[in-house]
Amino acid sequence: METKHISNREMTSLASCLLHALYFTGYGLFKNISIPFFNYPRYWVLKLFGCKTASPYVAERVTVIFPWRIEIGERCSLNLGVLLDGTGGIQLGHGVRIAPYVCLNTADHGFQDPNTLIADQGFEVAPIVVEDDVWIGSGVQITKGVRIGKGSVIGSGAVVTKDIPPYSIAVGVPCRVVGRRGEESSSTNVAENIL
Repeated sequence: METKHISNREMTSLASCLLHALYFTGYGLFKNISIPFFNYPRYWVLKLFGCKTASPYVAERVTVIFPWRIEIGERCSLNLGVLLDGTGGIQLGHGVRIAPYVCLNTADHGFQDPNTLIADQGFEVAPIVVEDDVWIGSGVQITKGVRIGKGSVIGSGAVVTKDIPPYSIAVGVPCRVVGRRGEESSSTNVAENIL
């Protein structure tokens, strides 16, 4: 996926800051409450601020940045402490399961010019796409521009920096494919590669 540059001015524009202030004020009222059914107020605040979501399961302490640049399909679950940075855009397909403390990061600081402070170089952004029926294990980091193919499983703690083909089982830092769903030897391969 193509990476584009966003300037500091665009990221910190008055309109963007005001919209985020309103959004975080509303979302913050419900973000950390773990009472059953409080995922619904979080869901409605996300929808109110432009998140195209069909799934109401948003656990406590989920953080969503730029919700108006995020699409979430039906029967998705965002568990405890998930971070969705929608700066570059995020698309989650139907039935995506995201375990606790996963980070989907669509923006990085620019750093190409060694004579300019990194803080002054803006951001490089690209979307993340997670296709239908994907399970992402706890603590996974997914970087900008990645597509995770339909039916894949990403093992806990993986750092995903490249596309993952459909129906893959992928683990590690950096993340690599160690098997395919539906193959007889996949569960044995996964166990051998993880242990």
